[in-house]
Amino acid sequence: MSAIRWPCWNTVDGVPAQLCATEAADLLATVHSGLRGTDATSTHAVFDYLTDDSVDFAAAPAIRPVLHRIVDDVRDCPDLTWGTCYGDGPEAIRTGDGQIAHIDWGGVLHAPLLWDVADWMDGYTDPDQQRFVDACRRGIAEIGADEFAHLDKLRRLRDARTLRFAAYRVLRADHYRTTAERDLERFRWYAARLGIQLR
Repeated sequence: MSAIRWPCWNTVDGVPAQLCATEAADLLATVHSGLRGTDATSTHAVFDYLTDDSVDFAAAPAIRPVLHRIVDDVRDCPDLTWGTCYGDGPEAIRTGDGQIAHIDWGGVLHAPLLWDVADWMDGYTDPDQQRFVDACRRGIAEIGADEFAHLDKLRRLRDARTLRFAAYRVLRADHYRTTAERDLERFRWYAARLGIQLR
């Protein structure tokens, strides 16, 4: 049974929060149930972030058209359920009695709820990745089963946000000196993943 790859520095009784695929799916179902009914429009809007052409970033002429196409692809999916998403990879702690709790809510955003599934699934490789997706399909009541047909588009949307974030930091490497090497590596990796040729 593989555990999720994202490191969690928070521990309780010295025990890191290592989540197997089904535990992560159960946690995400709990998160979405708790977020139901919140005012999603008051959170960060992912489409606005990706299509705001007033902000400059590295390799913008090559990247901007791809970001817009990816956003348009998701906009063309009318059956997606929108709402408040956790917006980031899982950050969990396991208490001394074995309970799992979710922490770090700094990435909350307004997006299709499938966003979180697309984000969390990349912490696994098959067969655990498929186990996670199947468990989410069964357990997250807020997302219709038919919506999972758009999962690849949501993964590209998530990749686009990560690329946009890294590209902004690469252009301002003098300001982000402590993470400049990691930002550049992430920038190149996600550009290649989205099929963008960088000069």
